[in-house]
Amino acid sequence: MTDRGRDLTAELTADHRALEDLLVRLHAAVGRRERRRLADELTVAVVRHALAEEQHLFPAVRLYVPHGDALAEREERARTEMEAVLEGLEREPVEGTGFRTLLAGLRRGVTEHVHGQEEELFPRVRASLAGGQLRRLGGRVREDGARAPRAADLSPPPTPPIDTAVSLVDRAHLVFSGRTGPRAHRHGW
Repeated sequence: MTDRGRDLTAELTADHRALEDLLVRLHAAVGRRERRRLADELTVAVVRHALAEEQHLFPAVRLYVPHGDALAEREERARTEMEAVLEGLEREPVEGTGFRTLLAGLRRGVTEHVHGQEEELFPRVRASLAGGQLRRLGGRVREDGARAPRAADLSPPPTPPIDTAVSLVDRAHLVFSGRTGPRAHRHGW
């Protein structure tokens, strides 16, 4: 299947492989700068992937997949937890045990996410949506990804406004969603 014809589940599966690759590279990285760069790159990739799901996958799941509301809610809770871990990674020194512990938890969370979607959710999506719908949604995910900035493009301002410590997760949410204010923090994953 060519890149132009990849459907929604194929696009999100490609994202999964990229996230897994980033985790492997981050785990093997040597040096503080490289570890921080890869951790930031992973954070931006996870947020972009999560927003692609929020904007394109979950509405389709809610509309077309039996029990779709419950499935989408479970996935959204898991995403909120993962973003909390990413915010923790941003605060931790990359050479510390806290960073390694959070990274191990993130790796488990990504593995569970990938397995749950690819083995359980995506087959249900493919069974519930027409091929044309899946290809259109895949095209939208691809277009959004092509416009997405890199982690380096989301660096904090040199002198942030008073009382606004905005995490990379929040900055990525603002840029990818086109919103101008901080996102509401959700409790859970």
